[in-house]
Amino acid sequence: MAGYVWNYTIDDSSSVFTFLPHGDGGADDFIQFGWQPWYSGSGFNTAGGEESSGQSQHITSLFGASVGLNFSGTAIYIFGSANGSYEVSLDGTVSSGLIPDSGRNLLFSQDNLSPGVHYVNLTAQPIAAQDQQIHFDGAVVTTTLDQEDPPVPVVYDNTNQSLAYNGTWSVSNANNIPSAANPAPFHQTKASGASVSLEFSDAVGIAINGTRNWGNWVYSVSLDGEQTSYNGSTMWLIGDALLFYANDLDPNKNHTVELINVSDGMNLWLNSITVFATNAASTTPNSTTVSTSLGTPSSSVASSASVTISSIADSAASKKTPVGEIVGPVVGVVVALALIAAAAIWFIKKKRSSNAREANPYPPILAGADSPYSSRNDLLFTTGTREKASLRELAAPLPPSITTAPQSHEPLSSVAQSPPASAVVQQPVDVDRLIELIAQRIDRAPGPPASNDPYPPPPQYPESMAL
Repeated sequence: MAGYVWNYTIDDSSSVFTFLPHGDGGADDFIQFGWQPWYSGSGFNTAGGEESSGQSQHITSLFGASVGLNFSGTAIYIFGSANGSYEVSLDGTVSSGLIPDSGRNLLFSQDNLSPGVHYVNLTAQPIAAQDQQIHFDGAVVTTTLDQEDPPVPVVYDNTNQSLAYNGTWSVSNANNIPSAANPAPFHQTKASGASVSLEFSDAVGIAINGTRNWGNWVYSVSLDGEQTSYNGSTMWLIGDALLFYANDLDPNKNHTVELINVSDGMNLWLNSITVFATNAASTTPNSTTVSTSLGTPSSSVASSASVTISSIADSAASKKTPVGEIVGPVVGVVVALALIAAAAIWFIKKKRSSNAREANPYPPILAGADSPYSSRNDLLFTTGTREKASLRELAAPLPPSITTAPQSHEPLSSVAQSPPASAVVQQPVDVDRLIELIAQRIDRAPGPPASNDPYPPPPQYPESMAL
């Protein structure tokens, strides 16, 4: 018989992706130093623990920044947009000179893969001086099941008695966890070695959802004795994020999954564990809460859902204006400098209070349904496009614009720097312009250095949080 084709959506906010040099560069739009999360309702992060709002994507203009995923399946789809070059490696085979499919926001796809484990890695190759960027929006993994019907999601809330907790845990509540629309209790721990496990059977998949926030770090997941570590660090408060998933389980075997905190003094928060059962008869285990969306109680069987993907706006105008260099010494006396510094401080305060974020006519790339990790992520993919589903409208700041057409080029071997300009005749000082330039440089702190650590925390983590 023909097997059921199961498409599983993984949003870019999930920690199952490996971002290098990092997946969160700090509180600002430091896309030139690595990947930076951006939300349609929040924009770029401004402080640790800021609540995320809207749909997310990761943005970079750093040549060599990459994002990788280990997956099991027969097809892979990578979503996003780009106006610069990038390459994708799938099981060691590199595809370069790629042109994104702007109609579907599709960066790369490959079907007809042999069943089993694969590794895909996208490497950005933009030219930052030309305002080129890569926007990563997530992935869809396709698996062909040995059954005709879709798997049935069975959600174990974190307070379910089937979960076995070990070590020090506490139950907490927050009005935005897992979401502001449906807040619910969650389990949290800061104790190294604290764990929670679940034994289950008659299932083809498993997913673990929890909160990612400022103060989270490395955790591990053991599935049937095979342990993998993930980096949960982020500057954002993400109320419900995918911490782990597997979509290739043998339904004829018993399984055990365990979530373990390996970072002493750092947070690990659990919302729920979802078991994807083989049939409806498996949806009634003892004391199990069943829902169609994680954190949203509903009926026991989830219907297929679809994802909204907006097209790329080629005509968007760039929001950034080069500051340039301040040439020549500032001629003046101590009193004049004091006045300029005072005016610069006033300009900063005025700028922050009147216009914290500038809008820009680039349409956001929507990552999926309201809960991208819900059991409703079995996508309607038969037509080759991600079909539209209704999503709430968000009045949102917009990401940096993509303004030029995609192009391919050879990797840059070095960055040429222009020699210093020769001395020029001192021109009259434009005090207003000078105040603005000083204010801009004070207001924008230098970005963090790149790191090749596979589990780096955001740069603003205190040194006391280091492993």
